Amino acid sequence: MTWLIFPLGVVSGRAYVTGWLMSQKKSFFLIPSAVLRLIVLISTLMVLPYFGVHGGTLGVGALLAGYLGECIMVLVVACYCYISQKQKKNKKMDESAALDWKDPLLMDKVGS
Repeated sequence: MTWLIFPLGVVSGRAYVTGWLMSQKKSFFLIPSAVLRLIVLISTLMVLPYFGVHGGTLGVGALLAGYLGECIMVLVVACYCYISQKQKKNKKMDESAALDWKDPLLMDKVGS
């Protein structure tokens, strides 16, 4: 069951969000996710044997934990990029609305 849910949920979600970040030309935000994946992978390989997990199960557990950690990091970065992009868009719209506003004093100066 794990091998059915894992590729559909974690891996494809991470791939989709990574593709979106790359299309936005923000691939430099993906660097921390790779570092986090390595840290989670190594720490999982060191911690799980204390709980009696060995062999192939240890490798699968470390792989799952690494991908899950990377997926969470990519989602956090994508949310940050989306929110900052939305704020820039709103700021641009506010500036354009301020320019569209007609100031009567300014119109007198332009007219004369």
